[in-house]
Amino acid sequence: MKSKIALVTGSGRGIGKAIALALAKGGMDVVVNARHLPEIEATATEIEALGQKSMAIQCDVSDYEAVKEMVQHIVTEWGGIDVLVNNAGTGSVRASLPEMTEEEWDRVISINLKGCFVCTLLVARQMIKQKRGGKIINISSIAADTTYAGQLAYVASKGGVNSLTRAAAIDLAPYHINVNAVAPGSTDTPMLRTEKEELEKRRAKIPLGKLAKPEDIAATALFLASEDSDT
Repeated sequence: MKSKIALVTGSGRGIGKAIALALAKGGMDVVVNARHLPEIEATATEIEALGQKSMAIQCDVSDYEAVKEMVQHIVTEWGGIDVLVNNAGTGSVRASLPEMTEEEWDRVISINLKGCFVCTLLVARQMIKQKRGGKIINISSIAADTTYAGQLAYVASKGGVNSLTRAAAIDLAPYHINVNAVAPGSTDTPMLRTEKEELEKRRAKIPLGKLAKPEDIAATALFLASEDSDT
């Protein structure tokens, strides 16, 4: 994986940060992205401490022009992109169908689904130009198939990510670009830790009695980003 370049969205904390660090440990230079600059700057510093190059780019993944500018900046500075991890997402809206507002729906779909589409589209176009294949890894959720009450927009967005992944995998296969999705269950992240009651409810439903760790998800992403997953 040495000399490979990865872009990981939503990599300021939690699963995204763990994936960015795992790719760096695997020998990749990593561009970290999120809407909050201090968090990704901290991630970039940790990556550089591992001996790899890093670049922190603040960007809203649902903004087509902003993502286009981000991709072009990476290409100009580092020459290309070999791996994209679409991790940016939000699960902050807790509302069932009768109570949900249009604004809440739009916010979740915009980040979780449109953001995944925009980044996949623009990075895939760059990968095609490079003519050396690539890896695109989308972070989905088991919520796409095991629905939680009060998370209508979230589960719909992740179901969309799964469908997008399957369709993109077919469309990009002729260019030797692999597209996969990882669907974590309940994971011990800062976002979930803010809801202690919800966290304990989910832990109680797990036979082993423990939540996944971000590093568990990162290990799967590392495999999918490597040549071991070529076939």
